[in-house]
Amino acid sequence: MFREAVFGLILAFLVTCIILQEKRFEELDSAHSHLWNRIEELTQANQNLSNIVHDSSKKVAFTAGTSGAENIGTGSTIAFPVVINNEGGGYNPGTGVFTAPTSGQYVFFVSAQGYGSNTLYVSIVHNGGAKVMTMSDGGRGKDFYDSGTNLAALNLQQGDTVWAKCQSGSSYYSEGIPITTFSVACIILQEKRFEELESEHSHLWNKVEDLTQNGSLNKVAFTAGTSGAGNIGTGSTIVFPVVINNEGGGYNPDTGVFTAPRSGQYVFFVSAQGYGSDTLYVSIVHNGGAKVMTMSDGGRGKDFYDSGTNLAALNLQQGDTVWAKCHSGSSYYSEGIPITTFSGFLI
Repeated sequence: MFREAVFGLILAFLVTCIILQEKRFEELDSAHSHLWNRIEELTQANQNLSNIVHDSSKKVAFTAGTSGAENIGTGSTIAFPVVINNEGGGYNPGTGVFTAPTSGQYVFFVSAQGYGSNTLYVSIVHNGGAKVMTMSDGGRGKDFYDSGTNLAALNLQQGDTVWAKCQSGSSYYSEGIPITTFSVACIILQEKRFEELESEHSHLWNKVEDLTQNGSLNKVAFTAGTSGAGNIGTGSTIVFPVVINNEGGGYNPDTGVFTAPRSGQYVFFVSAQGYGSDTLYVSIVHNGGAKVMTMSDGGRGKDFYDSGTNLAALNLQQGDTVWAKCHSGSSYYSEGIPITTFSGFLI
């Protein structure tokens, strides 16, 4: 009788252990399943964020130029028929007008090369209102060239229009590689886009910081310059050894070449200070092809200084290269705080 009682207790204990073990396995299996579901959600959230940030169809950027000198009238819209990039399709090369395909913060840049006895003023116009203006002083003789540049950051609503207008003057100058150009880049899309994403994945934005630290949202931007005058040869790459910023490590100060660490829409800017009797042309080159060009007119004596600037919005694939090339000329000028510079950033 005693043995049967002990055996019953042992059996009951073993059954209890088995039941508890099975329950524990069920809990672990449920936790394991929940964990995998969470991992899949975060993986999908990461992919969705990457698609939103890097999907080129959601980018807006263009650069367009003119391929030669042309006479224009005061008050007329300047058309830039040479399209170098038109991501998002907002720019119309037939009319010269950009129409915002989406609301957001945009940056516009215009470079206008005046020549002859004509003083040229070109404004950036938003919905009919002039915002900023360039000035190219041509009042010093028929063989004089002068560049004027300006930039405006504008808040656009979908459907807003922006163009470059001849505020005063009668002609501009350009060449086969455009000197007179018009560019835009959308830097911040309307917040509603991100609110829609947040409602679809409510936990996504809680992971943005983690994803950034893990390299999913690396920034790419650089500015480099030269610290003094330099002699260069036609066709040579201009090296900018003074690195001011090199986020993402794409710029090589030894070669002067930027290599895209990731695909996307980039904006590049070059400022070249010519001096002496040398007329200096500097082009922004993408994978060996010149896209836009600066002109610094130095053909008026050894003590003359003239600056040339230009900007290009380019669609790059990972591994593409961009550099500043001396298209023609032999020297540039700079100082301890760089005047001759090269910059680029991913938008």
